[in-house]
Amino acid sequence: TLHLGDNTIINFKEAFTILSTIPELKILHLNGNNLARLPSEVGLLTHIQELYLQNNNLNFICEDIAKLKELRKLNLSHNQIKTFPEGFAKLEKLEQLDLSHNTTIESLSLIHI
Repeated sequence: TLHLGDNTIINFKEAFTILSTIPELKILHLNGNNLARLPSEVGLLTHIQELYLQNNNLNFICEDIAKLKELRKLNLSHNQIKTFPEGFAKLEKLEQLDLSHNTTIESLSLIHI
């Protein structure tokens, strides 16, 4: 488990590349930062089972999130997410998804829990 919450980090692009080399890392907390976009490098975290992204400024979730085949819990609450990429439906192990307190979610048709 790695807690990087409440650090006002704006860009995690390079960090995701480094974190992908730690297969023991199963839980990642990035809540309370100023992330506006989830970079494509998130797809490198193929071993992650729980990802906490609440209380950011996320308004975009990249297609590469579909590469997180082991993801079971995803917290996207308190962001500005409106839509989801088509690949979101490929998160077959996803058991828990928190989307509370987002601005205006346009469609949940790609979410299968």
